[in-house]
Amino acid sequence: MNYQNTLEMIEHDGILPVKIFHYVRTGKIPAGVVMPHWHQDLELDYMIDGAALMKIGSRAVEVESGQMLLINSGDIHSSYHSAKGEERESYTVLYDLSFLRKYCPQADRIRFCETFSEEQSRHIRGILDEMVRLEQEHGRVGIDLYRLKITISGMQIFTYLAEHCVEEFPISCHPNGRKFENVNRAINYLHEHYDRSITLRETAENCGLDEAYLSRSFHELTGECFHDYLQIMRLDHAYLMLLENPSCTVTEAAFQSGFPNLKSFISTFRHYYGDTPGKHFRGSTSG
Repeated sequence: MNYQNTLEMIEHDGILPVKIFHYVRTGKIPAGVVMPHWHQDLELDYMIDGAALMKIGSRAVEVESGQMLLINSGDIHSSYHSAKGEERESYTVLYDLSFLRKYCPQADRIRFCETFSEEQSRHIRGILDEMVRLEQEHGRVGIDLYRLKITISGMQIFTYLAEHCVEEFPISCHPNGRKFENVNRAINYLHEHYDRSITLRETAENCGLDEAYLSRSFHELTGECFHDYLQIMRLDHAYLMLLENPSCTVTEAAFQSGFPNLKSFISTFRHYYGDTPGKHFRGSTSG
């Protein structure tokens, strides 16, 4: 499997503070997977119907109907949509940080809570529902106030987040900084070689980086040490194989994803998902 570059560039028009994506999956479409990636934008995911397993770094969060999840700028994340046969509908709101900086210079330094309290959820969901309605009615006959209303709603949510949902102001480099570029280059190297034995030293040498520097930077920006991140990448690949191909065995998924042995794969899977691959996929695969 070929991974895409983990850095995703979102194009904004400079007029609206947000870009909104609507996702609909019917029961006739196979389960979908969004592989690990990151972007500068602040992301707010809103599940209208169905469910998805979302991962931020190594943390797995089940997002169900009516729930929201916030992805902070620069956080590596992925998602595994509900199983085939189930419907899913969701909206993703991506905030243009260059727009937000005009009104909040600290916008790209704020780290927000990923999940919300009941009161916070109720308040944010009320505004999101209005944004969803605006998206659905956009283009109908009448005075076009879409841009104005979307801007107001989008800024209302960001203002509420900044006032009530701030987790911390981290001392870290900006996603466009040199350190992020170096780590992203190393991640791309892992994407190309994760299916074989690979070391931190080899990766550093091939990326023209100091081994100790890469180790520190990797942990700072991904929240994982080099080895654990590599295992997560292999786990994502194996998970996708088992999800999309019912005839694939646990053993095949393990070795084709770069795990040195079956025991290592099962142990890693249990650590992140709480049970064995066979139980997780309800016996649809075998070792």
